[in-house]
Amino acid sequence: MKKPTLPGEFESRIIEDALKVIGEFDGRPIDNLERIWLRLKANLDNPSIAKYVFEKIQKALKEEQAWYLEAVSDLLAYKEYWGPKFDLQRRLKEPLSRQYPDPADIMITSPTDFKFLGPVTADEAKKWKLFQDGREAFFLVAHEIMDKAGDVTTVDEAKAHWDKLRRKYYRMTRHLPVAFKKKHPATFPAFDPDFTMPEEDAKDEAC
Repeated sequence: MKKPTLPGEFESRIIEDALKVIGEFDGRPIDNLERIWLRLKANLDNPSIAKYVFEKIQKALKEEQAWYLEAVSDLLAYKEYWGPKFDLQRRLKEPLSRQYPDPADIMITSPTDFKFLGPVTADEAKKWKLFQDGREAFFLVAHEIMDKAGDVTTVDEAKAHWDKLRRKYYRMTRHLPVAFKKKHPATFPAFDPDFTMPEEDAKDEAC
Protein backbone atom coordinates (compact mmCIF):
# COMPACT_ATOMS: atom_id res chain seq x y z
CA MET A 1 0.00 0.00 0.00
CA LYS A 2 1.37 3.39 -1.01
CA LYS A 3 2.00 5.66 1.96
CA PRO A 4 0.37 9.08 1.70
CA THR A 5 2.67 11.99 0.98
CA LEU A 6 2.45 15.50 2.32
CA PRO A 7 0.96 17.91 -0.27
CA GLY A 8 3.56 19.82 -2.26
CA GLU A 9 4.09 23.57 -2.39
CA PHE A 10 1.30 24.16 -4.94
CA GLU A 11 -1.24 22.07 -3.04
CA SER A 12 -0.20 23.68 0.26
CA ARG A 13 -0.85 27.12 -1.20
CA ILE A 14 -4.23 25.96 -2.49
CA ILE A 15 -5.16 24.84 1.03
CA GLU A 16 -3.84 28.04 2.59
CA ASP A 17 -5.86 30.17 0.18
CA ALA A 18 -8.98 28.03 0.56
CA LEU A 19 -8.98 28.40 4.35
CA LYS A 20 -8.24 32.14 4.30
CA VAL A 21 -11.02 34.10 6.02
CA ILE A 22 -12.33 36.76 3.62
CA GLY A 23 -15.35 38.09 5.44
CA GLU A 24 -18.08 37.59 7.97
CA PHE A 25 -21.77 36.71 7.76
CA ASP A 26 -24.07 36.95 10.81
CA GLY A 27 -21.00 37.01 13.04
CA ARG A 28 -19.60 33.85 11.42
CA PRO A 29 -16.28 33.92 9.51
CA ILE A 30 -16.44 33.04 5.80
CA ASP A 31 -13.42 31.54 4.03
CA ASN A 32 -12.65 31.16 0.32
CA LEU A 33 -13.76 27.52 0.32
CA GLU A 34 -17.26 28.48 1.46
CA ARG A 35 -17.34 31.38 -1.02
CA ILE A 36 -16.62 28.99 -3.92
CA TRP A 37 -19.24 26.56 -2.63
CA LEU A 38 -21.84 29.33 -2.50
CA ARG A 39 -21.02 30.31 -6.06
CA LEU A 40 -21.47 26.74 -7.19
CA LYS A 41 -24.86 26.58 -5.47
CA ALA A 42 -25.93 29.87 -6.99
CA ASN A 43 -24.54 28.87 -10.40
CA LEU A 44 -22.76 32.23 -10.78
CA ASP A 45 -19.40 33.45 -12.15
CA ASN A 46 -18.69 30.57 -14.54
CA PRO A 47 -19.60 27.52 -12.44
CA SER A 48 -17.31 25.18 -14.42
CA ILE A 49 -14.20 27.05 -13.24
CA ALA A 50 -15.50 27.25 -9.67
CA LYS A 51 -16.19 23.51 -9.75
CA TYR A 52 -12.65 22.80 -11.01
CA VAL A 53 -11.10 24.91 -8.23
CA PHE A 54 -13.37 23.34 -5.62
CA GLU A 55 -12.33 19.84 -6.70
CA LYS A 56 -8.66 20.81 -6.54
CA ILE A 57 -9.12 22.10 -3.02
CA GLN A 58 -10.97 18.94 -1.98
CA LYS A 59 -8.17 16.76 -3.39
CA ALA A 60 -5.43 18.76 -1.62
CA LEU A 61 -7.31 18.69 1.70
CA LYS A 62 -7.90 14.95 1.38
CA GLU A 63 -4.20 14.31 0.69
CA GLU A 64 -3.15 16.49 3.62
CA GLN A 65 -5.56 14.74 5.99
CA ALA A 66 -4.36 11.30 4.83
CA TRP A 67 -0.74 12.29 5.48
CA TYR A 68 -1.50 13.59 8.97
CA LEU A 69 -3.55 10.48 9.82
CA GLU A 70 -0.61 8.30 8.81
CA ALA A 71 1.87 10.50 10.68
CA VAL A 72 -0.18 10.39 13.90
CA SER A 73 -0.47 6.61 13.57
CA ASP A 74 3.32 6.31 13.22
CA LEU A 75 3.89 8.62 16.19
CA LEU A 76 1.52 6.62 18.38
CA ALA A 77 3.46 3.45 17.52
CA TYR A 78 6.72 5.27 18.25
CA LYS A 79 5.48 6.45 21.67
CA GLU A 80 4.17 2.97 22.49
CA TYR A 81 7.59 1.42 21.74
CA TRP A 82 9.97 4.05 23.15
CA GLY A 83 7.80 5.52 25.91
CA PRO A 84 8.23 2.66 28.42
CA LYS A 85 12.00 2.56 27.77
CA PHE A 86 12.40 6.27 28.48
CA ASP A 87 10.10 6.06 31.53
CA LEU A 88 12.21 3.24 33.01
CA GLN A 89 15.44 5.16 32.39
CA ARG A 90 13.99 8.22 34.10
CA ARG A 91 12.83 6.19 37.11
CA LEU A 92 16.28 4.57 37.42
CA LYS A 93 17.93 7.98 36.82
CA GLU A 94 19.92 6.52 33.95
CA PRO A 95 21.09 8.48 30.88
CA LEU A 96 18.30 8.62 28.33
CA SER A 97 18.66 6.76 25.04
CA ARG A 98 20.09 8.83 22.21
CA GLN A 99 16.86 8.50 20.34
CA TYR A 100 14.96 11.51 19.04
CA PRO A 101 12.40 12.78 19.52
CA ASP A 102 11.89 11.97 23.19
CA PRO A 103 8.47 10.25 23.38
CA ALA A 104 7.46 12.70 26.12
CA ASP A 105 8.07 15.56 23.67
CA ILE A 106 5.45 14.30 21.20
CA MET A 107 2.05 15.84 21.86
CA ILE A 108 -0.83 14.39 19.83
CA THR A 109 -3.79 16.75 20.00
CA SER A 110 -6.16 15.01 17.57
CA PRO A 111 -6.21 12.15 15.05
CA THR A 112 -4.77 14.56 12.49
CA ASP A 113 -2.70 16.96 14.56
CA PHE A 114 0.50 16.81 16.60
CA LYS A 115 3.43 18.93 17.69
CA PHE A 116 6.91 18.41 19.08
CA LEU A 117 7.91 19.98 22.40
CA GLY A 118 11.60 19.16 22.09
CA PRO A 119 14.32 18.41 19.53
CA VAL A 120 13.31 16.06 16.73
CA THR A 121 16.75 14.97 15.47
CA ALA A 122 20.17 14.33 17.01
CA ASP A 123 21.57 17.42 15.28
CA GLU A 124 18.78 19.54 16.70
CA ALA A 125 19.43 18.09 20.17
CA LYS A 126 23.10 19.14 19.90
CA LYS A 127 22.01 22.68 19.03
CA TRP A 128 19.62 22.77 21.99
CA LYS A 129 22.49 21.66 24.26
CA LEU A 130 24.61 24.54 22.92
CA PHE A 131 21.71 26.94 23.58
CA GLN A 132 21.47 25.69 27.19
CA ASP A 133 25.23 25.87 27.76
CA GLY A 134 25.38 29.38 26.30
CA ARG A 135 22.54 30.60 28.47
CA GLU A 136 24.07 29.09 31.60
CA ALA A 137 27.36 30.83 30.78
CA PHE A 138 25.54 34.18 30.75
CA PHE A 139 23.97 33.43 34.13
CA LEU A 140 27.32 32.36 35.59
CA VAL A 141 28.95 35.63 34.52
CA ALA A 142 25.98 37.61 35.91
CA HIS A 143 26.41 35.99 39.33
CA GLU A 144 30.17 36.59 39.24
CA ILE A 145 29.53 40.28 38.56
CA MET A 146 27.17 40.47 41.53
CA ASP A 147 29.59 38.57 43.79
CA LYS A 148 32.27 41.19 43.11
CA ALA A 149 29.95 44.14 43.79
CA GLY A 150 31.18 46.16 46.78
CA ASP A 151 34.42 44.18 46.90
CA VAL A 152 36.35 44.18 43.64
CA THR A 153 34.06 46.81 42.07
CA THR A 154 31.54 49.30 43.37
CA VAL A 155 27.87 48.41 43.30
CA ASP A 156 27.27 51.01 40.57
CA GLU A 157 30.06 49.60 38.41
CA ALA A 158 28.74 46.08 38.91
CA LYS A 159 25.24 47.24 37.96
CA ALA A 160 26.60 48.81 34.75
CA HIS A 161 28.38 45.55 33.84
CA TRP A 162 25.23 43.57 34.70
CA ASP A 163 23.07 45.86 32.50
CA LYS A 164 25.43 45.42 29.55
CA LEU A 165 25.47 41.63 29.95
CA ARG A 166 21.69 41.53 30.27
CA ARG A 167 21.25 43.46 27.00
CA LYS A 168 23.58 40.99 25.23
CA TYR A 169 21.66 38.06 26.70
CA TYR A 170 18.27 39.22 25.45
CA ARG A 171 19.69 40.07 22.01
CA MET A 172 20.95 36.49 21.85
CA THR A 173 17.72 34.88 23.06
CA ARG A 174 15.70 36.60 20.32
CA HIS A 175 17.29 34.14 17.89
CA LEU A 176 16.56 30.99 19.87
CA PRO A 177 13.79 28.65 18.64
CA VAL A 178 10.38 29.32 20.19
CA ALA A 179 10.01 25.60 21.04
CA PHE A 180 13.29 25.67 22.97
CA LYS A 181 12.27 28.72 25.00
CA LYS A 182 8.89 27.15 25.81
CA LYS A 183 10.44 23.88 26.97
CA HIS A 184 13.29 25.58 28.87
CA PRO A 185 12.00 28.96 30.08
CA ALA A 186 14.52 31.12 31.89
CA THR A 187 14.80 34.66 33.18
CA PHE A 188 18.02 36.61 33.48
CA PRO A 189 19.08 36.78 37.17
CA ALA A 190 17.85 39.93 38.90
CA PHE A 191 20.53 42.31 40.11
CA ASP A 192 20.80 41.45 43.78
CA PRO A 193 24.43 41.52 44.89
CA ASP A 194 23.41 41.06 48.55
CA PHE A 195 25.91 43.73 49.34
CA THR A 196 27.15 43.87 52.95
CA MET A 197 29.04 46.99 53.89
CA PRO A 198 32.55 46.24 55.26
CA GLU A 199 32.75 46.66 59.01
CA GLU A 200 35.28 49.53 58.92
CA ASP A 201 33.18 51.54 56.44
CA ALA A 202 30.11 50.99 58.57
CA LYS A 203 31.91 52.44 61.61
CA ASP A 204 33.03 55.47 59.57
CA GLU A 205 29.46 56.19 58.47
CA ALA A 206 28.21 55.79 62.04
CA CYS A 207 30.63 58.46 63.14
